[in-house]
Amino acid sequence: MPRGVPPGHSAMGGLEPSARSAGYATALNRAFDDLVARAREDLPALGALASESGCIDLPVLGEVFRIDPADRTVTRAVDGPEIRIEWRIIALHYLLARPGPVESSRWVGFRDLPEGRVYGDVFRKRVLDRIVSTAGKDREGFVRAGLALGGERVAVGDEGFSFRVFPRLRVAVGWFAADDEFPPDAAFLYPDDVLSMLPIEDIIVLAERVAARLHDAAEGKRG
Repeated sequence: MPRGVPPGHSAMGGLEPSARSAGYATALNRAFDDLVARAREDLPALGALASESGCIDLPVLGEVFRIDPADRTVTRAVDGPEIRIEWRIIALHYLLARPGPVESSRWVGFRDLPEGRVYGDVFRKRVLDRIVSTAGKDREGFVRAGLALGGERVAVGDEGFSFRVFPRLRVAVGWFAADDEFPPDAAFLYPDDVLSMLPIEDIIVLAERVAARLHDAAEGKRG
């Protein structure tokens, strides 16, 4: 996830926990430095709202994150607790993005992205297998989780939902029923311009967090 760290390290769990935590802290501080220097007039194009107090409100997967560059905090706008550091970093990196003028409507899989094939097996284990073993154990559970997380149905797999993670970034998750030869399976899709908004390390962790939120939604928990 930290910019400049090769995929397969901090994003894919290749570092020891202490080193990974240090990398996250460094990435978070660097992102806040970059955000302070970013022109505020660019934020509305990303769906963010800057207040006179200096805080920035950003819709994230059905809720609102409040980013305070002065205090260097990212909290839920409604009840205030600070959120997971992975979400904090991804949200800040999104606010530094410069996406194209038109939102892409073409989906691609992780393996279709640069370096995606190299890390495809790890992505399957960390994201797709997790979806199938939790929220996607069966059709009913997957549908329940998708609806609870605010998903909109899309034609991906036997059941599919798209989720607006950020105002200019949707992802889609598809579920495939088991048959005589294969167990249930899942697909995770991104818009084909995703790398104009987030680096490869972030989009890996983003998928992991969406998978975790689906699991929480299936269990009736808040992620």
